[in-house]
Amino acid sequence: MDQSYSPYIEELTWESARKYTAKSNPDLFKVMEAIDPSDKYTFLRVRYPFGEIIMQDDAVYLPMEHQSVPLFDPSVPDKLKDKLGYRSIPFGFITKNSVDIYLETDGLVFSVELSGPDKGIEIGIFEYFGLTACYSVSSGARSLFMIPKISEARHHKKLMREYQITCAPPKNIFKQWQVFKALYNSPSFNTQWESEIIYLTKPWDEGLKKYKKKSQAWAALEAYLYRKIYEHSEIGRRKTILEILWLKVVSILREEGFRPDIYAIDTFKHLVHLFLGDRAGYRPFIDDSGGPITEFQKIYVETYGLDQIPTMMGPALFSFEKNVPVYYSMQSPTMLSPNPYVRQVQTIIEEMRELMMIKSSLSHDFGNIKINNMKVHELVSLMKLDFFHGELFSYGKDIRPTSEIPLSDKDFLYSPLQSDRLKFAESGSFIRGCVKIARGEG
Repeated sequence: MDQSYSPYIEELTWESARKYTAKSNPDLFKVMEAIDPSDKYTFLRVRYPFGEIIMQDDAVYLPMEHQSVPLFDPSVPDKLKDKLGYRSIPFGFITKNSVDIYLETDGLVFSVELSGPDKGIEIGIFEYFGLTACYSVSSGARSLFMIPKISEARHHKKLMREYQITCAPPKNIFKQWQVFKALYNSPSFNTQWESEIIYLTKPWDEGLKKYKKKSQAWAALEAYLYRKIYEHSEIGRRKTILEILWLKVVSILREEGFRPDIYAIDTFKHLVHLFLGDRAGYRPFIDDSGGPITEFQKIYVETYGLDQIPTMMGPALFSFEKNVPVYYSMQSPTMLSPNPYVRQVQTIIEEMRELMMIKSSLSHDFGNIKINNMKVHELVSLMKLDFFHGELFSYGKDIRPTSEIPLSDKDFLYSPLQSDRLKFAESGSFIRGCVKIARGEG
């Protein structure tokens, strides 16, 4: 029998949960349908408002009253603690909207992936195999920002008055999310936006331990979890191989007399990871799957007084098949392992030229060194990099002015408010020194 614990949390039997599972996770649905679980094996359907924490510091969070709190917070009912406390992070799968898997350190946000439905069990996989995930998870895009500058004090005060918020103007793109979250929590905000996760309760964990060697259906669930940990560990496995390959590649480059800046090498390695879909780049949002984007855009035009297109960016993984470009900002770098203290070049332009030289050098045949079943030179040749900078810093065909970005990517012009007075924010800090990554012809 279903039971409600709060406006955001309800317990479901399989009879009720199956419709959410079938719609968002057909592969997982087949596995669970074969088990045909009794009402003992329940699920917790949890809805997280935009910006709330879902995971942090190896703890799962639940939305209680006005904010998310760790599972073992005193405000969480003991019954919920028992149902989800079988591991630091219980099993869970996303059934609505998206969640951002990210790392935050030194004022920077490194988005690993913006994950959504159709992924199956995404939460609790590492923990089941005795590992601890070092990332955090938020409801909606944590690394969410606008291309136009939105820190002008006079205009920001209008937002503070209209929406009763107390956030300071954002000093950089990574601070903008704090303002967006405050706007969402304002009583004047009109859009309800939530991501939804369904958690498996304690009996599922007990059932796996008891029946995985006795029942073909339960064994199929165990096999499913092994497939998921293999998927989740792919980045780590590939990274180890890539590091070994890079030692060989750098050695070859030095033999040819080319000694690129270490920071530029790190940047190029990161661009390769973006091209392989290992890490998230950024793209314009043109729907509300990553948050209440439409209302944020309207607020900044109608209340803040923005006179530019309110292009909003969020994390996105590149796909070889779809070939939808992603972007990386050299003004706001999001490498997971940068070496800023050994930086030799002084300007973004110099760094761009270094990247062009590295790409050109690696486009020659280095033998049988392979990444993703492709020789290095084949992979690098397929990787199309376009460089953009401000009008004064564009140089011929190699580095183009930011004003040309929308010519090949119309999503940068998306706005829910159609007005001829709104122009593309070509001086935005993110794009003033950015790289577009896509698949070329090779």
